[in-house]
Amino acid sequence: MTEGSHQQRSHAHHRQTFEWLVAQYHQLRQPHRAVVLGLGAPQGAGKSTFAGYAVQWFADIGLRAVAVSIDDFYWPRRDQEALARRHPHNPYLQQRGYPGTHDLVLGTQTLHTLAHLSDQSDCLVPSYAKSALAGLGDRMPSSQWPRVHGRLDVVLLEGWLLGFEPLQAVEHLDASLTEINNLLSDYSQWHAQLDALLLWRMADPHSVIAWRMQAEAARVMAGHAGLSAGEIRAYVELFLPAYALWGTRPSSICGAQQPTVVLGPDRLPLS
Repeated sequence: MTEGSHQQRSHAHHRQTFEWLVAQYHQLRQPHRAVVLGLGAPQGAGKSTFAGYAVQWFADIGLRAVAVSIDDFYWPRRDQEALARRHPHNPYLQQRGYPGTHDLVLGTQTLHTLAHLSDQSDCLVPSYAKSALAGLGDRMPSSQWPRVHGRLDVVLLEGWLLGFEPLQAVEHLDASLTEINNLLSDYSQWHAQLDALLLWRMADPHSVIAWRMQAEAARVMAGHAGLSAGEIRAYVELFLPAYALWGTRPSSICGAQQPTVVLGPDRLPLS
């Protein structure tokens, strides 16, 4: 596939996703609050890039939208380190990413406030700097959080674990993954905020390794601090059990309004 054709197909993929979001907005819009739409997609699949496009495209059709990433609700570094110390034998809680490493209350309050902004009110949106502390990451000071002022039409929430639901039978899981499965139950408070959810999923979960390494390389090329290739590979490989356990199962969140798009290794839909 040539670079041009890849870009054209990627643009078509993004436009089709946007058209679905617009259709959901018109179907679900409310008189006194924004419609909250979710995009669950793997790390490195381009969800943040798409979210930026979507906000502009919404503006082009006269709708005010804001995009929020669940990454911005990670615990500050000091709290993440404390979490790791409380669970020294759980490898999935030693770094940001897995269920348990987000401030769920902050996320829930932020989403609710954004959805219910009036013309005169505003909301500070948390921001997380992944390049801080030599790539370990940390929450930015609240004085540097972006401020959203005035009523919104759409709130777009994106994240890699949106749509993941806890397993009911966990006898086959080891103790660490059982703990993660239990923590995943608490994310229902985020899912409850969504009016509709779209899932991008991988044909091969191992694709996420290459995607995430490419994203990290781009961050470093842009002059930001980042992890080495070996460090990022080790970091991303820890997520493969999550994709295998929760990221390949049908999700009941938002019911029939939740389509799934399967991505090939080139980040493009297989059909």
